[in-house]
Amino acid sequence: MSHCTRRELRRTGPLALANAAGRGFTLMEMVVAVAAVAVISVGLAAIFDAVGKTVSGGRRVSVLNTYAGLMEARLRRDFERMSREGFLMVRQQWANDGVARLAVPVADSQRQADWRERRVDEILFFTKGKAESARLPVGIDPATGAPLIASGEASRVYYGHGQRVGPTNAAYSIPSIGDLNPPVVSGEPVVALGVPFVADPSQNPNYYAGGWTLLRHETVLARPRASASAPGDFRGLLGTNQPPLGDPSTLDSDVQVAGQPAAPGIFRSHNRWFPGGAGAPLPAWMHPASANPAAMLTPRFASGLVDIATTDLEEIRWWVTSGTLLPGRIEDPATPANLIYPNRRMASSVVAFTSNPPPLTQRDLSANPIDWQHAWMDDAWPTQSAVLPAGNTPEYNPAPSAVPGSANALDPSGARLRYEPQSPDLFGEIAAGNLYGRADQLLLTASNFVPRCSEFIVEWSYGDTDPNFANSEPVWFGLPRNPGAVGETYPYPYSSQGRGNWVVHTRPLRLKGANALATVSDRLVYGYSPDEASLVVTSFFGYTDPSLPSTSDADSDGQIDNLSPLRPQPWPWPRLIRITIVLSDPQDPTIESTFQYIFTTPADPGSN
Repeated sequence: MSHCTRRELRRTGPLALANAAGRGFTLMEMVVAVAAVAVISVGLAAIFDAVGKTVSGGRRVSVLNTYAGLMEARLRRDFERMSREGFLMVRQQWANDGVARLAVPVADSQRQADWRERRVDEILFFTKGKAESARLPVGIDPATGAPLIASGEASRVYYGHGQRVGPTNAAYSIPSIGDLNPPVVSGEPVVALGVPFVADPSQNPNYYAGGWTLLRHETVLARPRASASAPGDFRGLLGTNQPPLGDPSTLDSDVQVAGQPAAPGIFRSHNRWFPGGAGAPLPAWMHPASANPAAMLTPRFASGLVDIATTDLEEIRWWVTSGTLLPGRIEDPATPANLIYPNRRMASSVVAFTSNPPPLTQRDLSANPIDWQHAWMDDAWPTQSAVLPAGNTPEYNPAPSAVPGSANALDPSGARLRYEPQSPDLFGEIAAGNLYGRADQLLLTASNFVPRCSEFIVEWSYGDTDPNFANSEPVWFGLPRNPGAVGETYPYPYSSQGRGNWVVHTRPLRLKGANALATVSDRLVYGYSPDEASLVVTSFFGYTDPSLPSTSDADSDGQIDNLSPLRPQPWPWPRLIRITIVLSDPQDPTIESTFQYIFTTPADPGSN
């Protein structure tokens, strides 16, 4: 057994332990400890912040890549179905106010130094294959008992930014099928893309680019079905607005298919004047409520409520190549020849081709075959989307002959297809039992393709390479993205060293005793010569080339007798279409991601 001395007991006893426990840290020790904890905390925060950003960024990239794949798949399906039985148009345009390009903010949180000019391009073409209306069915197929859906074997496909209606506009909650959706309405804030409202820019729902939506609008080409009886039983579906069972007004006509409203054609001039007046208005039971009842006579694509046209590709080609009146001259609803399709060829007043375009202020007066076809193709845009300086009418609008806002008024410049991010009054229409109103509300969102699309750029190429460069990059045509930069796109004619190279594409022609080449000029593609300062440029690609002179085979050997090309020759189409889509992040709109796709078009059909 060991024994402790008194000194040892004194050192280890309760008093010594108490004295040791009462001793605190010095000030220096505490400062060092706090500093160490702070350093560690900052380090950990930085680590967690980096990890969080990495995870968030990874999720964003993953979501964007998935979305990009879905966009490409939809676009590719449409381009694979594109048909040369129709025509192709590309409209390249800066967001502008008719005077100059606009620097558009992506969101209200973006500093002004980062605002930039933005492209709001469009593309339109036709496809072959089964197509169905997106409208909510309202009728019953008497043969099968299934919902009655309007369908066709061809369609018009349009890609471009849409335009929302201001929430204070009377048409916001109760849309009208004849609405022109103008960007400027008296007493209302301007709603044009990227144009600020003077009093408060945020009152324009289309001001910030981060809130724009790219639309994919498909118009079903569906001829009225010949039937001696009503297509189906509407009773029990339309409440107090139902027509009598078997009522003739439920039969297909030029303005309705499968009990759904339809435009009589794809051309705005036709839809402006037909049915018109008291000719053949939509049945009263079809749209019982409207913010503008007078506009119910003429279904308009601008309203966002129409995705059916009672026409076909053959009729469309006839109007473009052989019509009897220019679009702006179909102005008299009392004259049947102006509305129904007369069995006549192009009017004798059409002059021979000239390489000199008419003045911009007289485009609608031209009877040159190129301008004639350009005018009709331009009339097939769902709206007159081109924003043009006052006095210039290269988009073939004639002088107004009707009171603005009336059923037969001209389409306003800068208008776009209406859409809404969500139905403005869906529950109200459901509560009221208004099936057509419900269908309208749903269709306002049906064409929404890419939300938060802050820029949409469409460029085209014949597939030719630039002789000024050793690389094999194709020459792309379009408004310049960065004027003056080598390798950037320029309007037609393209030249990486300036605008001196006017001929950029040739194609072989079958000639007697020679392998001659025909050139493609800007006259055929645009009608006039645009430049880098243009606010809007439209490219047209039609059926057969109207710039080539007719010839005869004098010795009947199956070949022409001189170096003039044998007509008809196919209108040269671009081989490639390049689409650039810029997306704004939903969490931080100032973060934008760019995706680019390249698609091929159908080859030129064989020449004669």
